[in-house]
Amino acid sequence: MKGPRDDFYSDTRSLTWQVAGLLAVGSLTAWLMSFALPLLLWAVGALVLLACGAGIFLASSRLLTRQHPVLSVFGDRLWYRGFREQVIMLRNVAQARHVRAQRFGLRFPCLEIELTDEIDPLALPLLAVDCNADDLVALVMARVEQLRRDRPDD
Repeated sequence: MKGPRDDFYSDTRSLTWQVAGLLAVGSLTAWLMSFALPLLLWAVGALVLLACGAGIFLASSRLLTRQHPVLSVFGDRLWYRGFREQVIMLRNVAQARHVRAQRFGLRFPCLEIELTDEIDPLALPLLAVDCNADDLVALVMARVEQLRRDRPDD
């Protein structure tokens, strides 16, 4: 792993706001559930509380491990540590783009990477990652071009 390495870390400010918002929604839901409600509303409230608990768990785990980089760009590979750890060899990258993906009605920035041997592009979410996505794309494509230049002709 010699050569240049650029690390990108979690954005603690947005993670703190996520945890605070989820705590507020969970507290409000628990307070509303303290009133005599029909069973169906209790079930909805329980699902909201479970979702808030899972969100707090995920956001606080990223907040407590903020000293570990989420994304590292080496001279020949890109290492992403999200739900799954993924290592992408930059020599296999055809194109990298900054896109906005939508899941569950929420839009968030992604780094979309097209690999030379895959049909579907690989999307790495940049949610709560402290980086400028356009600068990251430029860095990845610069490293890809450097690898192409340094590769001996076949």
